[in-house]
Amino acid sequence: MKKLFLCLVAILMLVVGLFWIFGTAPDPIQDTNGPDKHNLQVINDFDIIAGDMGMTGGITIKKDLIGSGITISSDGFSGVYDVLWTNFLGKSDITLDLTALTVTEGNFKACLVLDDEIVGVIPFNQEDPFYSFRLDDVNGTFSLRIAGESAAFQFSITEDEYDRFEHP
Repeated sequence: MKKLFLCLVAILMLVVGLFWIFGTAPDPIQDTNGPDKHNLQVINDFDIIAGDMGMTGGITIKKDLIGSGITISSDGFSGVYDVLWTNFLGKSDITLDLTALTVTEGNFKACLVLDDEIVGVIPFNQEDPFYSFRLDDVNGTFSLRIAGESAAFQFSITEDEYDRFEHP
């Protein structure tokens, strides 16, 4: 009976410990450079490349009702997040077309990362709402990684392109 009790206490402590470790999200990172400036202030390129910062605020990924696009957005995202990724074992070409690239609050950066290097930065809030990226003879791990500090943003990708990659 005593062994059963000790076993139950140990299991309970393990479960509570796991909830405490994995259930606590990092605090949101506040926008410190004003509402009209969207450059990151706390998160740097090393944090983006490492991609292990965690996130708060959540990301919404939804299929557009009209057309065949996927919209990725958030109203208060902080941290670093991989939107999509893939691993190329042989030389391959990548084409990525994005639209409706807007940031309305906070600080935000979207990067294209190949292994341990940022190979492209996606421009947001430009006059031209379209962005096209092409990289030839890629070998390694490629990802579209976003970083935000209390960021509200939105962009879209075609469903066909979205489905070519791994994603959450």
